[in-house]
Amino acid sequence: MRVLVRLLFFPELLVEVFGEGVMDSPPECDRAHRSLTEKPKLGQRPRPIIIRLHRYQQKEMIICEARAKRGRLQYHGTPIAIYEDYAPEVMEQRYAYRVLCRSSMSWGSGQLCCFPQGFQSNEGGR
Repeated sequence: MRVLVRLLFFPELLVEVFGEGVMDSPPECDRAHRSLTEKPKLGQRPRPIIIRLHRYQQKEMIICEARAKRGRLQYHGTPIAIYEDYAPEVMEQRYAYRVLCRSSMSWGSGQLCCFPQGFQSNEGGR
């Protein structure tokens, strides 16, 4: 089971960003590194930091809080994005699923299931 979190800002600031009552102390991190992409040019978004947390429960709590406060996480006016770090194979599957969902929306059919359960169409009441 992957216990990795992809973070687009400094991990030391999680306690301050989430506020009182959510995280009383910084999470235990086993290791952290920047993603293996080219160094961004001046004015571009920084490379994500990938953090391996020691406890799965802390990872789940961070992801749940980030989803609950999506778009509202900021540190001194700088927006912060936190999301799960998926394996490359899973990212490919999610991308293929998104393409299928977009094309089904253009057909006018409704989507019934979310990734990874599969895809079902509600075409013609079936």
